[in-house]
Amino acid sequence: YTRDRNKPITISERQQIAWNTEYDYYISIHANSSSSGKGTGTEGFYRGSGKQLTENVCKAISSQMGLEYRRVEESTYYNRKIQDSSLIELGFINNEYDLQKLLNEKDKYVDIIVDSIEQEYNNVTQDKVKVNMGDGTYIYSSYAAKDTTIRIVK
Repeated sequence: YTRDRNKPITISERQQIAWNTEYDYYISIHANSSSSGKGTGTEGFYRGSGKQLTENVCKAISSQMGLEYRRVEESTYYNRKIQDSSLIELGFINNEYDLQKLLNEKDKYVDIIVDSIEQEYNNVTQDKVKVNMGDGTYIYSSYAAKDTTIRIVK
């Protein structure tokens, strides 16, 4: 993760953290927003080998959280400079339905992401994974991909 409190960091700082960190796959977690306030759902942007993982995460979020599946496409965002990466938009913070999911079901989002990684790498272990959500809270997931570094960036 890039921080343990809700303090913004620049895009170049995020890229530097990724470039200076050993990881198997880089996942950046975001909450979306729309100028109309009517946006809803999940979408993802990938670089490198991440198309399938990004699709799996977004489709699982959509089906398990009851959110619209918007799209998955090659990234034009900051993670385009980070090899093997995904930028996942969990939902819209200015849509009340999405916001309530984001605020009240963090553990479910984490389980969905970790389960998707597990399925992608097909390498299961029963170890617990501590995930820093970036707002002072931690989520413990029941499953993790064995020998895979999981860094959730908010």
